[in-house]
Amino acid sequence: MTAAVTSTPISDVVTVPAAMGTTRFLTGTAATRIPTLPVSFQDQSPWTIELWFSADALTDAMTLVTRAGEFTLSCTGGTLTAAMAGQTVPLVYPTTLARNIFWYVAVQYDGQTMSMYLDGALVAQATTSASPAATGNPLAIGSGFYGEIQGLRVWNYAVRSDLLSDNQWNTFPSGTQGLLTQLDFTVWPAQDTSGHGVVPAYSRGVAYQPFTPATALATNSFCDPYHDEAVNPGGSTAPFTVAAWICPTATTDTMFVFTNGIAESTSGMTLGVAAG
Repeated sequence: MTAAVTSTPISDVVTVPAAMGTTRFLTGTAATRIPTLPVSFQDQSPWTIELWFSADALTDAMTLVTRAGEFTLSCTGGTLTAAMAGQTVPLVYPTTLARNIFWYVAVQYDGQTMSMYLDGALVAQATTSASPAATGNPLAIGSGFYGEIQGLRVWNYAVRSDLLSDNQWNTFPSGTQGLLTQLDFTVWPAQDTSGHGVVPAYSRGVAYQPFTPATALATNSFCDPYHDEAVNPGGSTAPFTVAAWICPTATTDTMFVFTNGIAESTSGMTLGVAAG
């Protein structure tokens, strides 16, 4: 089936990226390393780490983000844990995460309290004065991790808790104060849009999986399949199924994913996303 993109006006059509997908970690030794990221875990310095990930399997121990000997965020049997080296009470979110679902996890340290947020909600918190010795090791994603990564963002301060819920949907412009890296793993190779030009290195077992088809739309843009004589379902008692894979980038008025052209039409079904 061939689709043509039509819009009113034409400037509302967003150019589809050359590649859009996700970065997959296929083996137990697969990892991505960032050797030059200047985040400090010493002297009770504040920081925030944000990660978008999906786990294919729930093994005994999967490292999500680490600087060996200084800090580790991991998923053990589906349970999230985070701690700095020497921290007596690690953060633990004991609820088992579902596989094959993307999660947004943020770990934040303000110099006294470390907090973990899952999809913007606080799930674990502990006070610590741990100050691990600097190791010179790179920041790494993966190692024992089987799954997908869509993004990593690191700040040199503790992002306010009331902003972390919104952060899971936002990207920040190049040069944003305090932003150390903003790595987009939905393109290959991953791109740092923070303005610092961070370039990750990949080990064997890290691969890119493109999504097809991928269409980006804005305002009044729409896709209208040509040579498709199938009738919009919902106009009769015949059973039907409609599935859509979407990634909204705005929360404005109701956005129609699938429609007969008129939201109130009785000749077919309409699938939409309500504001908020």
